Amino acid sequence: MSGVLSLGDPWVRALLVPFLSSAVAVILIRLLLGEGRGAILSNAGVGLGILSAHFAIFGLPHWPADGLVEKMFWLAAGGLILGAAVDRFNIPMPFGLILILGWPVLALLWIIEPDLGDHTEGAALIRLGGLIVGGIIVYVRLDQEQDNGQNAPVTVLWAAATLAGMAAIYGLPKSAEIAAATAAAILGYLLWNIPVNRFPMGHAAILPAGTVILTLSAALLVVRPGADLALLCLVALFFANRIADTLFKGHRRMTALTVTVGALPAVATALAVAWLLR
Repeated sequence: MSGVLSLGDPWVRALLVPFLSSAVAVILIRLLLGEGRGAILSNAGVGLGILSAHFAIFGLPHWPADGLVEKMFWLAAGGLILGAAVDRFNIPMPFGLILILGWPVLALLWIIEPDLGDHTEGAALIRLGGLIVGGIIVYVRLDQEQDNGQNAPVTVLWAAATLAGMAAIYGLPKSAEIAAATAAAILGYLLWNIPVNRFPMGHAAILPAGTVILTLSAALLVVRPGADLALLCLVALFFANRIADTLFKGHRRMTALTVTVGALPAVATALAVAWLLR
């Protein structure tokens, strides 16, 4: 059995570890902190699931961070702490809005900091601007949908799964693993929130999960400049509930299934474009 369930197995590292870590953390936080704070902060289990998978896949990160992988870990950890603080203290607007708009910008600037001079002109500057705008859209849409049942977690689930597929198409197995791990951590959270949404998906989940999505998107652009179009299709996925509402003409209540129906066209298009332009 130990040979089957080994951290050397990508399926264990990328799926089982984050799923179990997230599912256990969600319910433990709820039980230990009680009905009020516990319910509000239980979504931090998603971030803990992502960090546990990062340990399993890449090992212990260093500080100062050396390279994209370690920066992704520290940004996800910072997002978890910052998001938990926002959820716990219910930080009001405009400070909450500044956080949502500023986090993707600061994260991207730190990610590309060694090569910042190469991104200040021409096509590279346009690509950087597109990433920043896309990152802001991702965080704003997740913030808008966090109180709407399963909309936000199901959207993140499909976005992470799509990035895992794109990374696999581009021949980047480690990137595919950490993207799949993000999806698995969301599944661990959804274990307690389907069919009834018991615990809201707050910023303690949105910031670390969004950070991984943003970092992997930047990494794919570096490796495959032609990934721009596929990532543009990925941004459309964050309007999955509105696509579903249009498809069903407002006659169906938004559930995990209906949001999935709205997400699938964007998922299929992004993967098809990635395959064709690989």
